[in-house]
Amino acid sequence: MNCKYVLIRDTYNDKNSVKFGIAAIDDSGNIIAEAHDVSENEDKVIELIHRCNKLELSSIHFFEVVSDFINACA
Repeated sequence: MNCKYVLIRDTYNDKNSVKFGIAAIDDSGNIIAEAHDVSENEDKVIELIHRCNKLELSSIHFFEVVSDFINACA
């Protein structure tokens, strides 16, 4: 399935803590998958999003890629 990946910003503890995630959006603008709390590093998540969009990552592989990213950053 073709989709576009976008940034999610989650704010916790009265805006003292921010974490970033990724959402997969289909051609109709519906969220088909999302991963919250991927990283506190916005630039790294944005870089991952750019790669996913550039390589036209299938939503089938979305959670596997996010998991690999989280494990690589740990």
